[in-house]
Amino acid sequence: MPAVRAHKRNAQGGVNFARNVFLGMILASLLIAVIKWKELIIPGNFDLQAPGDMLRWLEQEGNHSELTVPAASDIRIRGTADAATRAASETIVIPTTVAPSGANADLATSAPVSVKILETTQSPSSILATTQGLQALGTQEDRQEKEFETPYALQSKGVAGPTEVWNVGNANGKGEKACYFAVLADSRCTKDYFSYVTRGDKNCGCKGGAGELSVRGDDGADIYIIHALDQGVESIQSENPLSHEPESIQEDSILQSPEFVQGERKSLQPPTSQVAAPSNTTIKQLLGCTNCCNDGKVNGPCFDVEACAVNAPMGGKYGFIYAQVGRPGWPWLTFIDSLRAQGLALAAETGGTFDIVVLMPAEDIASLSCRQRVMVKQYGIRLIKVPWTIPPNSWYPKAYWWPGKKDGWCGPQDLMRLHALGLDEYDSVVFYDQDIEFQGDMRPVLRCAAKGYFIGASGGVGEPFNVGFFAVRPDRRLLKAAEFFGGNVTFTVERGWGNCGHAPAGDKFVGAECGQGFFHTLMYKPKCKPVKQALAAAGALDAEGNLLVKAVMIDRCIWNYQQDGDCGGNRRFNCSVIRVHHKPTSKPQDSRTCGKFRFHKGGWSGPPLEHPFPMPGPLASDASGNTLCQPQCVSIGQNCICSKPPPRHIKNVTVQGEIVRCQDKTFSNSGDRFSVKVSSKSKLTITRLDAHDCWCDDIDVECCIAPHSKQ
Repeated sequence: MPAVRAHKRNAQGGVNFARNVFLGMILASLLIAVIKWKELIIPGNFDLQAPGDMLRWLEQEGNHSELTVPAASDIRIRGTADAATRAASETIVIPTTVAPSGANADLATSAPVSVKILETTQSPSSILATTQGLQALGTQEDRQEKEFETPYALQSKGVAGPTEVWNVGNANGKGEKACYFAVLADSRCTKDYFSYVTRGDKNCGCKGGAGELSVRGDDGADIYIIHALDQGVESIQSENPLSHEPESIQEDSILQSPEFVQGERKSLQPPTSQVAAPSNTTIKQLLGCTNCCNDGKVNGPCFDVEACAVNAPMGGKYGFIYAQVGRPGWPWLTFIDSLRAQGLALAAETGGTFDIVVLMPAEDIASLSCRQRVMVKQYGIRLIKVPWTIPPNSWYPKAYWWPGKKDGWCGPQDLMRLHALGLDEYDSVVFYDQDIEFQGDMRPVLRCAAKGYFIGASGGVGEPFNVGFFAVRPDRRLLKAAEFFGGNVTFTVERGWGNCGHAPAGDKFVGAECGQGFFHTLMYKPKCKPVKQALAAAGALDAEGNLLVKAVMIDRCIWNYQQDGDCGGNRRFNCSVIRVHHKPTSKPQDSRTCGKFRFHKGGWSGPPLEHPFPMPGPLASDASGNTLCQPQCVSIGQNCICSKPPPRHIKNVTVQGEIVRCQDKTFSNSGDRFSVKVSSKSKLTITRLDAHDCWCDDIDVECCIAPHSKQ
């Protein structure tokens, strides 16, 4: 059933002016139009003192341009009510029209809406309008707009004082919602009341002095009260919707995973009992940022991932995903112990299993050093060979990069992680950059994602999406959609990927031409025509034409901290509330920036780390299951006496213990190639293969070595 929209007044157009006059007349007279109409039931409190109040509400809730009003939906409205409130039985008809345009022409309609007031009260309410049970009507972007409701409410006409602050942020002319977020970000504002000149020059102002509110009379301006920051009013609630020991390095191909099976994933089980949504989530405590999430169009409050994780299915298989492009250095996967600890805790909580996965091109897997290969075995890492690092036939900046070039463009390292979208043998996966440290419980992210979400966070320098973290219930159709999209669009500085724009950023942002722009466009702009076409071609839309997973954003200050200082001056924030720390990786340069655990000294910067994350124990046995051995890197060293008589290309090395097995080849940083043979129980013979000559690089080999057997 299509949606109908109530459009705001536009004083610049005669047609719009006439339409609005007509709307006011109908609202005032409460006439029922003798044409086809949809009924919208609104139980709750509403001030119908004047038709303008209804129209003003429509303007506000429509993000200053339009409001999606789903038919037969269940919407609760709370606002102020007074003696002029209408009788509960009255019905208002709102004629509305939507002109067909663009990709959504098939969704357009023209019909009035009947608004029936079922319940009224004389008592004022302190909670802004909220919605319940919105159904699939109108565009996806319109529906997402409703998710970004805000904890403020219209107080009265006038200007908030005693100290008036004007021209706050960049919000003039953008409506009260933009003004609200600008006020939260401005240190001059006390963040309890703000003013917006609704019927004038559209200026955004705030109360700038401490103490009681004083009101200066001005019929052109409105005063709004901000509840959540200071008054303890309940904020708007978001939707509640093992380790192993491989014998050898696993090298899986992403093309070899089993076919997707439509329907519920068999490894997940219903929760053992229903648990009420937690009352102390970080969102409800207002511990993080105030305006750092977005829906692909506008900034707004963040999704409550902890509430979402309540009553998530038990069991399941989860993936913690890293990516590696190019030969890795050492140390490698620096924070893997903190990641593994999260996996162990998740497995214990759910009764499920987890894998640590590294996505890599085949040539980079082959280049892993001895220490890295030992690490893969010790941590049970699953290596997955990926067939591409940028989607086939995808755009790339030909002026300064070309396939195979090792630097110059961030595309390969960013876009290769798209493969995580297709790992649907897992019930949910979470991707993290290698410099991320886990400082608290991140399990809600994976548990919520398993319920059908794509979860992201914005970046610390103004980018609407940070590609260093995301979680998703994977589906290979999402990966196929990424391939279709990448192969059929280009990127421009002015309009981004596929001409879909950079919103909510005003223009090109950091990483827009790489993964940050690509992911944000694909997952948060599903109604942009080329995205919609790619999703449809891949079968990644549901029966109502919506993305298979719901894209949401969570608070980066809590779940992906990126050198945010004190997170916009939020006095409730401190380093101890961080669950996942991304940046800085070095020692913080000021006392209000949170660092990695090794830089913690207590106080505001957080508690010092008292208990190290557990490391995996030694591997147990060889292929026969008899001889115990421990993977080790045996140092071969140099053979750099190049003046000695031949043979100069062979070296023998004796080890402590008995060699159970060794890798049969290795190479140096200079590219020299060597064979490795076990010549006796405790001796290795290394032979240079590319030249019968010496070598001057230190080399090592991976062996599994057992203690000397007793005679």
